[in-house]
Amino acid sequence: MKHYPEDRLTTKFNTDQYDALIIMREKIGELADENIYRYYFCEQWIYGYWKCRVDIAACVAQGWKRNQYITGRMLTQKVFNKIISLKFVPDSELEGTVIANQRFQAEDLTLNPKFFVQGL
Repeated sequence: MKHYPEDRLTTKFNTDQYDALIIMREKIGELADENIYRYYFCEQWIYGYWKCRVDIAACVAQGWKRNQYITGRMLTQKVFNKIISLKFVPDSELEGTVIANQRFQAEDLTLNPKFFVQGL
């Protein structure tokens, strides 16, 4: 079984629109010393809605069970919207979709009740 690095991406804005997703990245090759990845979009959620947050926490826990560790990243709304449009390559400097912003521990959604309810 292949192991896929995963990111849970979210914006810092509270909204009633989708603002969180889990994306998996699989290395499929190299070209001129650059890695080539295939991306899998698992789901989109509204992070400020508690039931969606429960779903995300469940996905984090299921990932652990399968030795997949999900890291959290905060994105600007513009970058997030580009990524979920499926018209741009994620984590691309050229496409303006770099995923290098502030990190947080996604497992805190399952381990830390204060983190889980933050912003609800």
